[in-house]
Amino acid sequence: MARRPLSGEPAALRSGPRRPRAGPPGGRAAPATPRPRRGRCGAGRALAALTLALLAPGAAAAHGSALDRLLTLFAAHYAPTALVTQHARDLEFAAASHELALLPRFDLTESVNWREFSSLDLSLALSASVPLYRLRAEPEAALFAARRSSLAEFSAATAASARAEFVRDVLYLTLVTELETAAETALVEFERYWQPPSTLDEAFVLDPAERELLAVHQEVVALARFAMANADELRRRIERLHGVPLGAIDLPGFAELRSAVTVNPPTVAACLATAPESAAAAALRVQRTLERALDSTANVEVGLVAHVDYRGRLPYQAGAPADGAFGAGIGLQARIPLPDHWPVSGEVAGLVDPKGAEQTLRLSWPAALTTGAPGPSDGAQQDDRELADSTEYLTGRVTALLRAYESAARDVEAAELTLLWLARDYLPGVDGIEAARAAARTAAQDPVLAMHVVNARAALALAEAELAGAALELQIACGTGDLGAWPDAPGP
Repeated sequence: MARRPLSGEPAALRSGPRRPRAGPPGGRAAPATPRPRRGRCGAGRALAALTLALLAPGAAAAHGSALDRLLTLFAAHYAPTALVTQHARDLEFAAASHELALLPRFDLTESVNWREFSSLDLSLALSASVPLYRLRAEPEAALFAARRSSLAEFSAATAASARAEFVRDVLYLTLVTELETAAETALVEFERYWQPPSTLDEAFVLDPAERELLAVHQEVVALARFAMANADELRRRIERLHGVPLGAIDLPGFAELRSAVTVNPPTVAACLATAPESAAAAALRVQRTLERALDSTANVEVGLVAHVDYRGRLPYQAGAPADGAFGAGIGLQARIPLPDHWPVSGEVAGLVDPKGAEQTLRLSWPAALTTGAPGPSDGAQQDDRELADSTEYLTGRVTALLRAYESAARDVEAAELTLLWLARDYLPGVDGIEAARAAARTAAQDPVLAMHVVNARAALALAEAELAGAALELQIACGTGDLGAWPDAPGP
């Protein structure tokens, strides 16, 4: 029974491996491969162990063991991104300014006037102010607390995304490493059975049966080259992008790691309830509400002020008498700046001390530019619209990810069916689907059949890798699973 050759495999997720199509010398399309011949020579027993380890269902002894090792390794080498670090620095600078405004303040002023180059007028002043009340202190503290919480969530989401990217790269590295070994082993056994042509002239004179042998040989050669090239790129990527030395990675088996990261997808509603983007959108709305509350609060300050002054004249000539006077005072001061959006800037101040009371008004025009101008009058309604838009966008994105997961699951079923058909058609003692699965996990003794098996297993493995990648994307988008959330947000 003739079978069409493998024409390719599902595209790997984002930067994952891509397997090229194979063709004969000269670039013509490969013909359908013939029924493999049996009994010409024995395939290497090494192929049995390699292909069994490649895709054996249930090969993982404990789902979390390989994944846990990788997560621990990543956490040991992870450093927050420059963007997270910059956000943290900006927030800490603003928070430090807020905290300094609540502390006592001391000022020292000194001046010397050389009057007519004959005498010196000296002035010394030491003043202190102790804040007693700030009307904006509470809304400012609430806003900074909300910003710190948002930064922690953003830092955790960034770390979780980078960690999932690392796990996915390791997953693909395990896959292409096993594919390369299996393909090279199969090629060694096959070339003992039939030596392919090395030039276009030799390929041109092949009879139809040998052309079909050449086609399957070229597919496995392309598989080996594809695996080798992607393995080299993934090794460089893991060290360069993730900062994890390859020597520190105890590379797990593909089947074990794949089964650990491939989890059942949630519903759209369940995903939205735990998605980091949903939490970020809600937190942003809270921050804007707090910002509007802060902008609408007058910057009224009440504090205790005190000063000690000395003013005197020092003689320029030795022996002349010096005169001077000391002064001191203490009082309660209130300051009320004019609203930021007024056409003039300034403040109204009042001082009460043991000697009496004083009121001052300072105005300046044009008004100083500030960042505290009030937003649109419908700010709350605008926030509601933005939150609804964010929810709608996230719903569409999660729906697309679920469709991608379902499509990848169908590709896995189709690739497995191709492998099971191969086992049923060409392997002895296959009378049911479970028997076909068991037979597909054993090494084919015929070298030509072994090449077909390697191709079919590679197609299934690549489909399973794409399914695992789709599951990783869902975990990150939904904030679920072992890779969807970072337990303790790493700080910069």
